Order: sequence, then structure tokens, then C-alpha cells
Amino acid sequence: MNILLVARCKDRLASCAAELQDKYGVQTRTCLVDLQTAGPQDWARIEAAMQGLQIGILLNNAGAFYEHPDYLETLGQEWIQEHLWINCLAPTMLCKMVLPRMKARGKGLIVNIGSGIASAMPEAPLLSVYGAAKTYVDSLSRSLDAEAAPYGVRVQNMWPMFVYTKIAKLDKVSFFGPLPDVWAAAAMWQLGRDTCITPLWVHGLALSALRLMPETGKQVMKKVLYESREKALAKQNGATAVSTAKAAAPAGVQVSAVSGGTAAASARHRK
Repeated sequence: MNILLVARCKDRLASCAAELQDKYGVQTRTCLVDLQTAGPQDWARIEAAMQGLQIGILLNNAGAFYEHPDYLETLGQEWIQEHLWINCLAPTMLCKMVLPRMKARGKGLIVNIGSGIASAMPEAPLLSVYGAAKTYVDSLSRSLDAEAAPYGVRVQNMWPMFVYTKIAKLDKVSFFGPLPDVWAAAAMWQLGRDTCITPLWVHGLALSALRLMPETGKQVMKKVLYESREKALAKQNGATAVSTAKAAAPAGVQVSAVSGGTAAASARHRK
């Protein structure tokens, strides 16, 4: 047995397992669990699926993002709970499961997926829950790496920035928003190296620029996030979008409607 796959979609699990076996001859075992709502029975099911396996690498790649950037008070309670569940609790519980096995063997690697933006910027306006969750993953990874290193086990946090995936909702592939295969190939070369690392060099370049010019970087990112919210609201019903935006608009953010009754809301950050 080479890989244990854990996910919530039965069809996608089966498809991924079949592809791995057909293309690469990899034997897989699957475990159907929704990590956004996992409870004690689900953790026990994952533990049972691990029985008889020597877990050499744990990849915590499951995660959730916003439909579009927005203010905390506009987010539903259930959404917030599920977001924190999959981005914080799930990687913590999975690390807890595999660490004793890895320590006993004297080797192993845990790879968590963080966020380049969260690592470079102390604040993430309109992405507060996501930014806080990824900051947690960063701290968890650093602390666990310090705990586990004496036993021959490494814990690593990789910082991607924009990658052309369903979760990122990019309009197109770009130099700074490459295909997942490009990012994954770069990540393979960095396995087990630094505790926290940005595998893809173009993302590393962007992060360096943000750190060298923190105020400029913050203003650029704020502009991107507010414009992304504006674009998403403009796709909704005009009255709903405008009323929602106005209710949440802080000082310095102007919201207006375009005539004609079409969906329109604009939020321009004037700081």
C-alpha cells in the first residue's frame, strides 16, 4: 500500500485512486470523511484506515477559502465553524494521529499547506478568518517541528501564493498564478528542507517584495481584495449587493449602484 487518500467526495476519491494506479502503478486505500465537519467517529475511522500502514509522509492539503473576500460580520456561523474545522482542527488531529508512529520509527515527514499572504502580511482585511487560520497552521508547524526533530521527524509548512485551482478562483493561468502541476513539481524539490518555505521561486520573489516594501505591499493587497469583493457583489442582484456592501462599508469605502437595475456595487478603498 502506497497512499491513503482521505476526502469527502466518494466519486472523486475513486477517480483519484484509479488515476494513481493506472498512471503510476500506485496502490491506494481510501477513507470517506468530510474534514469540515469531522467528529470523534470520523477521526476513529481515519485511525482504522491507517492500521497496518507505515505512514512515511502526511500531506495536509485539505482546506477551504472564501467565496469572495468579505467582512467577518457577513459570514455565517456555520461557515466560520467549518472553515476553522478544516483549516485548523483537521491538520492538528491528523498530525496527532501520525506523530507517535513516525517517532517510533525514527523518521517521517508532515507537510502542511499554509499561505504566502498570511506569512508575509500581519493582517488580511476581508480574509480575517482564513488569515488567522493559516497563521495558526504556521505556528503549529514550527512548534511541532521543534518537538519532533529530535526523533528524526520533520514538520514542514509550505507557503503557496496564487495557484490556478478551484479554490483560488483565478480567471486564468499567469506567471504568478501557475497551474497546480508547476507548483507541485517545485514543492517536491523542497520536501523536508526548511520548516517554513515557499517552494516556487516566483512566489518567493513576490513574498520578498512584500517584505521589502511592507506598506506598499499592504496597499496593493488591500486594493486586490476590495476589488475582488466589488466584482463578486456586482454579480449579485443590484439591490441586494448594494445594501450588503453599504451595511458593511467602513469609512473610506464608497459603495454606489449603476442605474438600470442591473447588478452593480462598487467599493473603492480610498485610504
